[in-house]
Amino acid sequence: MIFVKTLSGQTLTLEENNVASIKSRIEAIEGLNAEDQRLIYAGRQLEDDDEVEPYSTLHLSLRLLGGAKKRKKKVYTTPKKIKHKRKKVKLAVLKYYER
Repeated sequence: MIFVKTLSGQTLTLEENNVASIKSRIEAIEGLNAEDQRLIYAGRQLEDDDEVEPYSTLHLSLRLLGGAKKRKKKVYTTPKKIKHKRKKVKLAVLKYYER
């Protein structure tokens, strides 16, 4: 007996112990495609060929599309403007008043 916590929060009780058969059973009950389902147990995602221990609670989530489009690196046509560097002159005030 396996417990599956669904997206809506309800708990399903299933007799299967193979992850692939659990996914197909959830597809029949909930109508979610088996390829889009992710079953999580103890913080890790279960693969289709994994076996589940009796009286385990699995969490159901859906596979999401991800990743953004890769952006092109901007190519600058002109060289970078050189920043003005301040020159420190020791005793600059004295040089101002020198005769």
